[in-house]
Amino acid sequence: MNKLIGFYLNTSPNSEVRTLAEVWEMSDDELMDTHDVVQWLFPVTEPSQFNSRAPVLTEKQIDAFRDDPRLRENLRKSFDRFMQVFGLVYDRGEMRQIRNVEIWMHLNHNWLRFTRILKSLTILGLPDEALAFVYFLEKKVGNVKSMDYWRKAVRLDSNRV
Repeated sequence: MNKLIGFYLNTSPNSEVRTLAEVWEMSDDELMDTHDVVQWLFPVTEPSQFNSRAPVLTEKQIDAFRDDPRLRENLRKSFDRFMQVFGLVYDRGEMRQIRNVEIWMHLNHNWLRFTRILKSLTILGLPDEALAFVYFLEKKVGNVKSMDYWRKAVRLDSNRV
């Protein structure tokens, strides 16, 4: 079985010998400070510039996520867990802020994480969650340069306001 699929089915660990369940159980601070986690929770089709051991999605893996509801459900749980770190909750198609986390107004590594999360959700079959997140970002941070990347990640026209 492919390492990424095994990780997402919670039957084998990632390259850092963490299972998906162990990652979900990490504290918010651990998730913010452990920089190899986001690449495993939200894989994309390009190699990571920051983690050479991160998975790179193949067409076969993309098809597996789109075909297997267990993989999508675990991706959704990963999304929910990471949104919790950002002080957000996805509920009934909308993203809401439930606590104030000081990550929004200044360009930082989390903005790169946002792009990865949006791309991964869109590619792997959770476009509604991705759209809710990008719409939240539009309201929260406004029309910053990164917004073009975020819109592109969910395949929205970059001229949308």
